[in-house]
Amino acid sequence: MKMKILLPFLLLGAAGALQAEGSNDIKPGLWEIRHKTAVDGQQLPDMNEMLAKVPPEMRGQVQAMMAKNGAGMTEKGVTICITPEQASRQEYGTDPASKCQVTDIRQDGNVTHMKMQCSDPKGEGETTVTRQSREAWSSVSRMTMDENGTPHTMNSEATARWFAADCGAVKPAGSAGK
Repeated sequence: MKMKILLPFLLLGAAGALQAEGSNDIKPGLWEIRHKTAVDGQQLPDMNEMLAKVPPEMRGQVQAMMAKNGAGMTEKGVTICITPEQASRQEYGTDPASKCQVTDIRQDGNVTHMKMQCSDPKGEGETTVTRQSREAWSSVSRMTMDENGTPHTMNSEATARWFAADCGAVKPAGSAGK
């Protein structure tokens, strides 16, 4: 499966999980998200391992795509920036230009369930988020997506932790290039 198809689903899952969290006391700042992802039953290496195996120009394209989608990298995972304004509006890491919609959000205590629909790339899925604190959560997602008429299933587990108050070079989703 191509990185350009997979990356939006990974980023959406992370951003959607935070948005679905539904709590306005998430700490603003830089968040680190660690993924374990399998596509069609095959476990994927982590993002850093995948990027280490691609030519430098492709690595640069992926990093630019991530930056455009409001994400960065650490040695252990993907980072997203949440501004105080996004935290107060409960808009975590989502890009208004995204072709994916989070729907059917249901909350039961510290557990939130949601569904997602995407038009480009075409896909749908469900995520369950369990919040441990203002600074940590975990999620389990299952997505089905279409790549040139071929269906794929992606299962992902993620853990997130608040990393720092200052987002540094990571720009919030929807603000890259502004």
